[in-house]
Amino acid sequence: MYTTITDHTTQAKARQVEFFKNKPNFDALIGLFVDRLQLLEAVIVDFRDSRHIDGAAGTQLDKLGLVFQESRGSLADTPYRAAVKNSYTKKAKSGEPETLIQAYGAYTNATRVKLTRYRPCTIIIHAEVPDTSLVETDHINAGMQRIRAGGIDLDVTISKDTRPFSFISDGDLPDPDLGFSDTGDATKGGTLGEIL
Repeated sequence: MYTTITDHTTQAKARQVEFFKNKPNFDALIGLFVDRLQLLEAVIVDFRDSRHIDGAAGTQLDKLGLVFQESRGSLADTPYRAAVKNSYTKKAKSGEPETLIQAYGAYTNATRVKLTRYRPCTIIIHAEVPDTSLVETDHINAGMQRIRAGGIDLDVTISKDTRPFSFISDGDLPDPDLGFSDTGDATKGGTLGEIL
């Protein structure tokens, strides 16, 4: 991942050789060149973020959708972004289980996706999402049907995230009912096992 540096001038002046430190003319020369570099980096970062699918919105997102031949219809930016991401998946893959899981996770912004195979040729994919009201199920179901392999019956389901078991540390907001806690009530939460 690319890290944006916001203080090129300060860093450049701090890295000077001792001989050039505290020389106003040399500081001004460094500032002249490095300030331009800072401006250039800001433009590059803005260009990268607004052209990338995760940062694109409105017309820019529509243009990305045209590249992958995904029509927007009446979708808002967030579900349309998921549809465009999955259009790429549709074109790159051919219905493998890993692709279905990845695509459904991207479509729904799920916290957890589970694929279950039933015989002879049925697959059920279930996603847990933070808010089910934000998921446009008809559009997602149609998209998933286009990704699946031929001859496979695919059912997709969705439910609210049940907040699975977790260990609570000092950095987390304590909810001892979810699992073990070294900061909360030791009598609440789960157990790893019991002696028989």
